[in-house]
Amino acid sequence: MKYFATAFFLLLHFWGVAQTIKVGVYQTPPLIIIAEDGAISGFTVDLLNGIARKEGWQLEYHVYDFSECLQALETGEIDLIPALAFSDARDSVFIFNKTTTLVNWGKLFKPAGDDRNYSTLEHLRGTKIVALKNDYYLQNGQNGLADLLSDLGIKAELIATTSYAAAIDSLAGGKADLALVSRYYGLLANDDNNIVATPINLAYVSIRFALHDNPRNREIAASLDARLQDYLNNKTSIYYEAAKRYLAPANEIIPLWVWQTLGLVLIGLAILAAFILILQHQVKKQTSELKEINRQLRKSEQEAQLAVQTIEASQDIGVWYEPGKRFSRVNQAAIALTGYTEEELLQMIPTDLLATDTNKAYYDSLNKSSWNGHLRIRETFKRKDGSTFPVELNLDRFEFAGKIYICGFARDITARVAAEKDLKEKNKQLNCLYEVSKLIANRENSIEDILAGTLTAIPQA
Repeated sequence: MKYFATAFFLLLHFWGVAQTIKVGVYQTPPLIIIAEDGAISGFTVDLLNGIARKEGWQLEYHVYDFSECLQALETGEIDLIPALAFSDARDSVFIFNKTTTLVNWGKLFKPAGDDRNYSTLEHLRGTKIVALKNDYYLQNGQNGLADLLSDLGIKAELIATTSYAAAIDSLAGGKADLALVSRYYGLLANDDNNIVATPINLAYVSIRFALHDNPRNREIAASLDARLQDYLNNKTSIYYEAAKRYLAPANEIIPLWVWQTLGLVLIGLAILAAFILILQHQVKKQTSELKEINRQLRKSEQEAQLAVQTIEASQDIGVWYEPGKRFSRVNQAAIALTGYTEEELLQMIPTDLLATDTNKAYYDSLNKSSWNGHLRIRETFKRKDGSTFPVELNLDRFEFAGKIYICGFARDITARVAAEKDLKEKNKQLNCLYEVSKLIANRENSIEDILAGTLTAIPQA
């Protein structure tokens, strides 16, 4: 029955009978734009309209809010959503085409007049954040904002809304400290709403066409991929025209690194698409491998974020820097223990913290060497007020993204040094008592010998 239905829809396609495809849309500029008069446009809408003309499809648009649109696609009330973030969970419910239309990610925005620093997730503690209900950037089980805050034990109030526009309105109206929206939507909305982007990015995703799961829609997904491949290979196609029209204000289409990463995969998928009816088991195998790659990428991204949070949470001084350059990152412990502000520390080089010049030449040679190991030494740091304190310094040199960095942790050992000094003094006293006891135990020593030896031992203690 499955193969009969597939063959039936293929025959409809070859005979030129127009298929009616019910398309669900929700407001998410610049991908989908719903005007006040009901006109529907946008980057992915223009792509879909162009493909429909080539394929002879009849498109029937229906407007929903985001959550309603997902529900309508799951129940089969509609056939297709032209812009939806791909995830493993959604892939188990819907059909996704294989070719990425663009890469997007979630971004936190704040009011332009808010001078608070939101550079790490730790800075979100105690804030109010408004976000789209069921949005991939909010919660996807791995790297959504709600997932990361829960994993790190950071408490913030998350306020659900029905659209990105409502989220921005809540932020502008003072009902929230931050708004989580897609990167493209936020950058296009910032001028009109007096909002600015924070440095925090979340959940990089592949935006694709999503379809209700049935045999006809599998064939439609294959046709979407074939047309998209043609468009991507032609710099004058509707793809690049739509990108220039809708995405240019955000100053980016698809990053070059995305195409480099997906190049081999896309070539393989293009070949598989031509033989999909007779090689279904191979398609499933390739899909499984791609899911594992995506899972590993998401895991790596989350581990990197957790690594940064670990440094921030350390009670020891923690710094990153490139050899011979200024500090590129300092944690809160560095600020608290040295008395310098973060801005002051970021203008300093590591040797600026040394209380003496004894080891400066050593650090200079270390920066220029090919040393690539672990080093633990004792040093003396100076505070902004001129006072000094002893530290145990651990240095590790590593390569990241083509650059060499040194990561250093310095532990304040003032209490340990004091204890060692006290122990040393007590050892002197014990040695003195031991020498006196030896004098007394020697039967050949007279009282005068014992007193003379004791007077010699006492000053050393």
